Amino acid sequence: MFPGTFTRSQPLRTADGEVSRLTWVDYARGIGILLVVFGHVWRGLKRAGMAVPCYGFVDSFVYSFHMPLFFVLSGMFAEPWAQKPARAALVGRARTILYPYVVWSLLDAAVATIAGSYTNRDVSVFRVALTLAYEPYAHFWFLYVLAMCLIAFLVLYKIGLNTRAIALVALLFWATAGFVPLGPWGMAHVFRGHFIHFAAGALLSGTLRNAIPKTPLSSLAALCGAQFALLAILTGADGLPGRVGSLLSAGLGTGGVLCAAGILDRLGAGGFVRFLGMMSLQIYVAHVIAASGTRILLRSALHVESVLVHVIAGTVAGAVFPLALDYVARKAGFTCLFTLGTSRKTA
Repeated sequence: MFPGTFTRSQPLRTADGEVSRLTWVDYARGIGILLVVFGHVWRGLKRAGMAVPCYGFVDSFVYSFHMPLFFVLSGMFAEPWAQKPARAALVGRARTILYPYVVWSLLDAAVATIAGSYTNRDVSVFRVALTLAYEPYAHFWFLYVLAMCLIAFLVLYKIGLNTRAIALVALLFWATAGFVPLGPWGMAHVFRGHFIHFAAGALLSGTLRNAIPKTPLSSLAALCGAQFALLAILTGADGLPGRVGSLLSAGLGTGGVLCAAGILDRLGAGGFVRFLGMMSLQIYVAHVIAASGTRILLRSALHVESVLVHVIAGTVAGAVFPLALDYVARKAGFTCLFTLGTSRKTA
């Protein structure tokens, strides 16, 4: 299970056991999931009343692209998935998305309910259970909206639209936000904001698969640096106004991560980052419990108020605890803790 085990030449199969996975995508997921864990640790410190330096800039920078990145990466594999019979496609995704959404929403809410006043959240596991079908709990909104994106893509693909046409539909749907209401259901609006990223991943899949491994390292490095620098400038200047500015920021950050992932893959460096990417689903659903527990332990038991210590300890705990949990569960023969299956494939 350790990162040194996974080399660039090792064939790794998807949840359906069909094709070797793209190693640079694993690196991109690894970078992305580290940013997710860090972002939740960062916001948790602020909600806990700690004085966090440069909070606004760092928060805006990370949150401008780290979730759009995951929608783009998921969209890259949408077309091959949609080519399967609809029932098989949906059942497969129910095992890897719906199942962990339900199980871990309830587990996380139960832990938060038991922890009570020690957490930053006022949570009732019973309320979460009753509203889970239409109101995602906490960070599990991503799995909910990802399922919506997959279903929408599958329907559009099955009626004969190709990825270019689906991307156009997504763009038009996104562009209507100012004058076509979707009603009071909040997740419909979140879906509209992210389906465009998912569809972009599907549209650009072939281009990215060819470009990332073949672009010279020097060009990847220049593109990576330029995109992150421009994103930092936009963030420091409070970004461009409106939704177009948000879309541009998401594109810059996502592009920067993809270039960084290509560099790591080409150099064969950062194997642990790749491993985190392979385990990104497990980390995503379980990291808040570990990160929040670490903050509570540091403050309540050890009286540590250093933001740097909290950020490092919380991020490490949030990334490592799910790995240990997965390892122990598999050693015990329990393979259904995170998905209904034995694969480490992420959504």
